[in-house]
Amino acid sequence: LCVAGRYSTESTGVNGTEVICAVCAAGSTTDTLALAGASTCEACASGQYSMVSTVACIVCEAGSMTDQLQETGATACTACGSGQYSASSTSACTECDAGQYQGSAAHSACLVCDPGSVTDTVAGTGAVSCTACVSGQSSSSSDEACAACEAGSFQDAAGQTSCAVCGGGFVTDTLAEAGAITCTACAAGQYSAESTVGCAVCSAGSTTDTLALPGATLCTECPAGLYSASSVTVCTACPAGSVTDTLVGTGATSCSACSVGQIGTDSTVDCTACEVGQYQNSTGQTECSSCISGLD
Repeated sequence: LCVAGRYSTESTGVNGTEVICAVCAAGSTTDTLALAGASTCEACASGQYSMVSTVACIVCEAGSMTDQLQETGATACTACGSGQYSASSTSACTECDAGQYQGSAAHSACLVCDPGSVTDTVAGTGAVSCTACVSGQSSSSSDEACAACEAGSFQDAAGQTSCAVCGGGFVTDTLAEAGAITCTACAAGQYSAESTVGCAVCSAGSTTDTLALPGATLCTECPAGLYSASSVTVCTACPAGSVTDTLVGTGATSCSACSVGQIGTDSTVDCTACEVGQYQNSTGQTECSSCISGLD
């Protein structure tokens, strides 16, 4: 009988036909494996391998490939490396597609990056890692590099697919620059029509559209006859017998009572003196009194 690992076969020589014990090639096994007396030697099937003929052919696991791929008689099985995959041991290891990755060896498939993340090869194949975009950036696809938020938009969290737009009355922390991570409302008394322009202070004699609240988008002068000492206070009408500091003009910041001997009937018209024969001995009055006949 042939010893384990060899098989009997006929050989024709000068002495005629004789039976000899032949050695099985690597990648094949005898029909008795570790036992003696083998009569045949067969190559391992496609997708299987054996380093020695006394050991049964072993199936390569998914994520690995034999050294013969689709051919028979493989002697080794090798795991695919990071950034690669193989769905079948008869198929060569393939690099992960753009936008996918595989961080360890011996896998039958690649992984898809989470939204807002990109692979280390970006638009290239064979990525081994996936990284979330940082605050102030976004990416709509894992094969597109993280991009800074455009001026006027922001993103305060990592791993996002888009940036948010600041509304009127709000400004980004980078103003006209890209990559903002916050959006803040203008303080009371300030305004901004665009998030790329810093908040401006309204002058006295005007009011913001939000008055004492933050987030104003515009600043408007008080109409003629009204005044405001602060942009966070609503424009107020002058009391009777008083006039604004701008008279018929807009944007008044104060209101003054008419002096003794004068009256005011309209806050947009300057105080007028009492007519002859009339008097006014108090401030802030709207009409004069007539003198009593016979009195100086």
